[in-house]
Amino acid sequence: MDLARAYEGATRITEAEATYRRVIAADPDHADAHVDLATLLLSRGAAAEARQHAEIALRIQPNRRAVIELIARASRVAEGTR
Repeated sequence: MDLARAYEGATRITEAEATYRRVIAADPDHADAHVDLATLLLSRGAAAEARQHAEIALRIQPNRRAVIELIARASRVAEGTR
């Protein structure tokens, strides 16, 4: 996760995304990896996939307010209402 965040901080988005996906492949219940990947995907316009990852994170950690807000934001972007 630290490596993915470092890549993201250095605007190496492709590497960050690949690293988040590797973390999730190794640990599908890593809620923070799903949240961070969802946030990254949303920032580059992949709202539908971002919402999927945010929903997975919410199933892992129910009632996490930031994730609920991320799902709502992804839904608005996907619908074109931002």
